[in-house]
Amino acid sequence: MLREAIEGLTEKELRFKPAPDQWSIHQILIHVTDSEVSSTSRLKRVLAEDEPMLNSFDQDAWARNLGYDVLDREQYLLLFKILRSTMQTILDNLSDEQSERVGVYPDQQRFTFKELLYYRVEHVRTHITQIERVKQAYRKHLAGTNDSRSIRSAVFLVKMRDSLDSIFTEPKQSSKINEQVSCIQVYL
Repeated sequence: MLREAIEGLTEKELRFKPAPDQWSIHQILIHVTDSEVSSTSRLKRVLAEDEPMLNSFDQDAWARNLGYDVLDREQYLLLFKILRSTMQTILDNLSDEQSERVGVYPDQQRFTFKELLYYRVEHVRTHITQIERVKQAYRKHLAGTNDSRSIRSAVFLVKMRDSLDSIFTEPKQSSKINEQVSCIQVYL
């Protein structure tokens, strides 16, 4: 599911940040895997222990302090896949009673295994949607870059034509230059 979301993307697309305070697709993938590690532990604790105390993690601190930009995305995608596959046997053999077991957060909120599992699935879906938004932002960024390149190219061509026209006063030479400039414009 994560692999499909990034299929065919270039490294530039994977590293693009829509804004300085927003994550790149690369960072999102690392975060989803870190969250999966944490969630897998919580899920197993709820099944194995009696009303265990559950903890969350500060996702922004992890992204900032663990160097998400330099972590190996492929290793993280593999880890995500392994974590999901190791839970599959447990889920396949889960009883109704086990799905109602409870874990407790420090604020005393209680969640069943089933609720935690649902949250897990929704969390990944939310980030896949986020990946799609980053892809769209990248395309808009490219379109904006191409528009500004086109404007710069047009300005350059006008200046070049004006400069060349002023150099050549003979009309025949000036028309040849206009033809050459028009040819150049097709390639830009």
